[in-house]
Amino acid sequence: MQIVHCSKFRDREGNLLPEARKEAPKALGPDWKAIMEAQDFVAQGLAQYLDDAYVLLRNVTPPGLTHDADFIIVGPTGLWALEVAYLKGLFKVDGVNWMSFTNKLEFETVEPNLVGHVRENAQAIFDFLREKKFSVPWVNPAIMLANSQIDVRTEEAAVAIIRPDGIEQYVAENILPVEPVFNPDETINVAEAIIALCEPDEEEAKKTNRFLGLTRPQLVVLAIMALIDICVLGGFAFLVARDTLLGP
Repeated sequence: MQIVHCSKFRDREGNLLPEARKEAPKALGPDWKAIMEAQDFVAQGLAQYLDDAYVLLRNVTPPGLTHDADFIIVGPTGLWALEVAYLKGLFKVDGVNWMSFTNKLEFETVEPNLVGHVRENAQAIFDFLREKKFSVPWVNPAIMLANSQIDVRTEEAAVAIIRPDGIEQYVAENILPVEPVFNPDETINVAEAIIALCEPDEEEAKKTNRFLGLTRPQLVVLAIMALIDICVLGGFAFLVARDTLLGP
């Protein structure tokens, strides 16, 4: 399986970037390292059963969303959006609701709603590819559990829930046996379209280099002009002061 990293905390090969140890805790919380290791665990599991006909895109942010998709799988048999859950405790998926068993001894809806997230990711990728004129039949959402200390009960769950030891079975029953929907070239084209989402938008890049709507070169020119004005005004003030003190 080919793997492409789009995380802002890793390079394309998956190595942690120097600033990750400072920025990742802010974004992911104190368990940031365990969360990233859980994603690695699931990715390694998938790689055991999917060959290079499949591409795994990690931490892509779909258009219009603020949260990323942990995994997007693109292959000849279709597309899957996967959310990796590194959590401990008792949970329940009731339809589209993600619920936790609380100290009140009852299940309550909690945030973030992993079911909602992964469904939004799947829909956003589907809409994006359809806008690009790709014949995508569906993007299947699923939640991959990556902690042996989690128990998730389901009641008509709106997404598939995959246990830590269930990766092989999920691939064997839900990915590999599906009738092909893409030929090799189409698979590559779809994957490349999604990979393009990892690249910084040119307009956004320009905005990040602006201050008060001005580009860096424009700011430099203004700074030089301001310095010249200060020198001129300073010189004029000096002449006025000298004439005032010395007289005609």
